[in-house]
Amino acid sequence: MQVSKRLVGAATVLAAVAIVMAVLAPASLATKAKPSVSLRATPITLKVGQTVTFTGAVKHAVAGQRTVKLWVIGTKKATVKARATISSTGVFKITAKAAKAGPVTLRVTYRVGATTFKSNKVTVTITS
Repeated sequence: MQVSKRLVGAATVLAAVAIVMAVLAPASLATKAKPSVSLRATPITLKVGQTVTFTGAVKHAVAGQRTVKLWVIGTKKATVKARATISSTGVFKITAKAAKAGPVTLRVTYRVGATTFKSNKVTVTITS
């Protein structure tokens, strides 16, 4: 009888500890943070032949996944215009020369396995 009471007592203590740990555990331990991508352009209005700089960051980048792609979107078919490597702090920089007048909308993508994370859209206006 004495042994079974000890086992029941130990099981009760273990169950109580498990419940407390589940309640107090931070959310970051339960799920990994997903990557997020941001994009900026400077200047947003420029003339044909001038250079525009795209900067951004990937938060929660995955080790070994160090590339982002700059896409021109809003056309019938989106096309990759440039690639950049993410620094150890998660930032990237892409420069491009404006070739043709008109508004251009761009976005950066960051791929991890089969999942693609997209940045905000940025529109650059190019004048002649």
